[in-house]
Amino acid sequence: MVDLSDKKPDINYPTEWKYKVILDEPSDEKIKKVLKNEKYKISPSKKSGNEKFHSYNVEVYVTSEEQRYKIFEDLKKISKFVL
Repeated sequence: MVDLSDKKPDINYPTEWKYKVILDEPSDEKIKKVLKNEKYKISPSKKSGNEKFHSYNVEVYVTSEEQRYKIFEDLKKISKFVL
């Protein structure tokens, strides 16, 4: 059974953190601008059947929880969804 309580996960920093970023265009340039000062990898993932949405796997080297949250918030600003 999964424990969905308010406990924070135990994450050891530094670490590689993975995000799934969904854009409404077939380009990762917006993601690269957000991550320009970070160590990262981007790879295309999937696109919707009508090619309206394009998803990318993004892996970023993060050194703290604050950095991880900031990157998440910055990616949310330029995308449709971030997971």
